[in-house]
Amino acid sequence: MNNVPQRAIILRLVLLSCCVLVASARAQTSEQQSTLIAEQHTEEGNKYLKEEQYDKAVDAYRLAIKLNPNLAAAYHGLGSAYVNMGESLMLWTR
Repeated sequence: MNNVPQRAIILRLVLLSCCVLVASARAQTSEQQSTLIAEQHTEEGNKYLKEEQYDKAVDAYRLAIKLNPNLAAAYHGLGSAYVNMGESLMLWTR
């Protein structure tokens, strides 16, 4: 009879472990999706930059940075857009 509570505890621990693994996998998938979407917005910003549509480029780069603050290409593009707009980089840091 002593084995029954032990089995119940083991079963609960296994179920809890499975739930943690599933939650972790979902979080990683969500993070990967945000990174992918941020990269797409960066590419969109690059397209606008080439078309000299600087306001749209700035919006796209800012959205990319919001989704992934570690995306260096978005910061580079944002800086390029501001330089091409003739504005000081100090203006956008306020």
